[in-house]
Amino acid sequence: MPPEGHRPNPPANVARVSIEGTTTGVPWANVFWVRNGNAVTPAIGDLLAVLGDILDAFDSTLLPNLSSGLVKDGGSILYYGETGAELGVDKSDHDTGSSGGALSVSSVACGSSWKVQARYRGGHPRTYLAGVPSTAISNPNTLTGAFCTAVASDANDFHAAVNAITHGDFNDVHLGTVSFQHNGEWRSPTLFRDYVPGAATVDTRIDTQRRRLGPDR
Repeated sequence: MPPEGHRPNPPANVARVSIEGTTTGVPWANVFWVRNGNAVTPAIGDLLAVLGDILDAFDSTLLPNLSSGLVKDGGSILYYGETGAELGVDKSDHDTGSSGGALSVSSVACGSSWKVQARYRGGHPRTYLAGVPSTAISNPNTLTGAFCTAVASDANDFHAAVNAITHGDFNDVHLGTVSFQHNGEWRSPTLFRDYVPGAATVDTRIDTQRRRLGPDR
């Protein structure tokens, strides 16, 4: 359970990126956080260009091993300043996975774990990818080792591509996560943690995202 009250804002000069789509009509989304090391609010055109590059990086790295039944429709980016959200843009950007395997049940996910420098109790940040192809499933609770190795490599390539983005005042980019809580309380201030480059891992256990199946019927 989260602490009482409203969740605080992320640190200034951090942006929330959401990449969204569907699997046979069921919505999915992957949320990422990026830090602008230049610490200057970008122009709206540069923010849109950054979003476009992140969507392109997702297309070229993470999509190829996912089922062609997964559709990516686009995404959004929201940039935070000292007092909260300052700028936001959306972008339509249609693409699909390119694996020939049939689409698994929408709740089936492959979890990419990201490493951060800080040591703490509890789970580390993860990205749950939808669109796992049936060919990647070894048995009812296990993904194939080859698929997991390929997705881990994709995740590290995605990380490198995002960190290489630069547009105007949005440069020195760092993919990472925001720590909003500590010891059961909201942080004040919140904390951004960079992901360690080249350290993403994917284990063979099948993960699940129950909410992707929609409400009870």
